[in-house]
Amino acid sequence: MTVKDYSNLITGLNDLAAKQLPFAAIRGSPNLRYLANSTDPTARALLGNVVPVASSDEAVDKLLAGDVYAFLDDLQSLRPLASKPPCTLQVVGQPVTNFYLAFGLQPATFARACPGLNASLVEPALTAAMVRALEQGKVSELFNQYFVTAGAWAV
Repeated sequence: MTVKDYSNLITGLNDLAAKQLPFAAIRGSPNLRYLANSTDPTARALLGNVVPVASSDEAVDKLLAGDVYAFLDDLQSLRPLASKPPCTLQVVGQPVTNFYLAFGLQPATFARACPGLNASLVEPALTAAMVRALEQGKVSELFNQYFVTAGAWAV
């Protein structure tokens, strides 16, 4: 999350939720889908304060104009934004979640494999199921069960 000169006011998502502060998030982003699908009450509380934007540039413009208090995005995107002159933005808080899972679903292949199933319904359902699995620790459990050999990788 990137903020503009509010380091005492905002230290993470809990502050945004508790103080009901508006923040920017890119429409359709994984972070926004996480908030929408999460069973975490803090994440759900944040949804009412989202100001959807089309791009990082729009979010930064809203931050600098004082229209929002923060911009929720991936750390890889936020760090360069915070280091751009005049360097008035800073990254605060912990990552919302680790998005290290991806599913590539080709509509044509999916339609042949699962005739009669609406492919457009699969992605939201799969996203919601993965969020629940992450929150319940099932993803780490499965990763450790199938990919960790002799303690080489720990999750």
